[in-house]
Amino acid sequence: MRRTALGVVALALVTGLAGCGSSGPKIPIGAPAASTITPVSTGNPYADLRTAAGHMPAEALTLATGVAKGAKVSGDPTSNAADLRARLTALLTEHVYLAGAMVATLYHFGDNTPQVQAAETAVDTNATDLAAIIGTVSPAKQSAFLDAWRAHDVDFLAYANGAKANDDTAKHNASNDLLDYAKNAGQFFSDLTGGSLSASGVQADFVTHIASLTAAIDAMAAGTPDAFSKLKTAADHMADSAQLLASGVARSANVSGDSTSPASKLRADLTGLLTSHVYLTGLAVYTGYSTSGGTDSNAFTNATDTLDTNSQDLATVLGAAAGKDKQDAFLQVWRAHVDDFVAYAKADAADDAKGRNTALSNLDAYRTSAGKFFADLSDGALNADDVAAALKDHVATLAGAIDSLKVGVLNVPVVIPTSTPTPTDLSVFGGATSSSPSPSESPSESPSESASPSVTATPTASAKSTASITGHSH
Repeated sequence: MRRTALGVVALALVTGLAGCGSSGPKIPIGAPAASTITPVSTGNPYADLRTAAGHMPAEALTLATGVAKGAKVSGDPTSNAADLRARLTALLTEHVYLAGAMVATLYHFGDNTPQVQAAETAVDTNATDLAAIIGTVSPAKQSAFLDAWRAHDVDFLAYANGAKANDDTAKHNASNDLLDYAKNAGQFFSDLTGGSLSASGVQADFVTHIASLTAAIDAMAAGTPDAFSKLKTAADHMADSAQLLASGVARSANVSGDSTSPASKLRADLTGLLTSHVYLTGLAVYTGYSTSGGTDSNAFTNATDTLDTNSQDLATVLGAAAGKDKQDAFLQVWRAHVDDFVAYAKADAADDAKGRNTALSNLDAYRTSAGKFFADLSDGALNADDVAAALKDHVATLAGAIDSLKVGVLNVPVVIPTSTPTPTDLSVFGGATSSSPSPSESPSESPSESASPSVTATPTASAKSTASITGHSH
């Protein structure tokens, strides 16, 4: 049964995207007397969410190593091949959520705003990190990968602009450019791996990526209730993409270990789901902070429902290795800690120092109980104190990201820009919260699945988007 306190996560969203540059203001949030945790915040919610998500791969490794040992899962989750798969899983999953955050910011604040520029910077930093992994395999191909990946990021932004403006021509051109990228990416990875990966296989995987992410963008542009779940679907697919790419690269580069072993899969699954936990929390809070009605809105409910689905997914992965009883116990404890983050966000939004300190104290206590839980779940293979120590960074950085959401979203009035798309009260994550339709939509129009790009469209030499991500263009 989903805990109602889960709604707190969306509330954190309300606290904002203001101070969006890396030079954003420091937020003087001190640790409460009853807690050993001090939230880590810079004022830039995108950078801070990346920091919070950046701790998840290490936590996934700790948990996967202990659970695999305790449950006698075959394979080595610490091998180089398992590491490659996990790193790709984390960054590709993050790519989708950062793209979603960028689009949500575009729709809320308008184009060419400091908030959108900060979101674009986070997207581009993720691209640079992905390219660095390619560089470890083939330094000569790192630059080419980065240029192409940045171009496809720009195409998603162009698609988002077209979707919000109901410009079918712009959407079609962006779709064709993205499909052209999928074909070129297939050939790139085939060449990179000396044929270990088939060009057509990689192309098909990227077409799925494009179709699922553009479907989410369409839902965000229309403000339909399934926007949040569609973004999660697009992000969940990236675990399959990481498995495909890691297996081919590992074979061709003679990377030690087996990226396809059950233990490698356990590590990758936990990495992707924990990364998703951070971003789904942040995006839920964003939704609550940017939507009329806040945490009482339908959009917030949609967001927290999707966040809870992620919690259930995590419990299922652990239960497959440790048993149904421990699966149910984990879900109960994990939902409780999500509730505490929601409570922290609500208190933060209300400038309620006492409530914020109480939530931090509860999260601090959660670390100890979680450490004991995982020590038991792994039959002693995991040390309770080690788990508790790892979770300290999780709490400090995600609470800090919530602080930055308050500064960057909740506390920033939206000024209608002259460029399109125009900010509206229509939540990008589901459910109109205003009686007025979006300026780009008529009241009688309803979203259609046909708005998604056709995967059979023929790539053309259409003009590239003038949109840019941190100054990079085609």
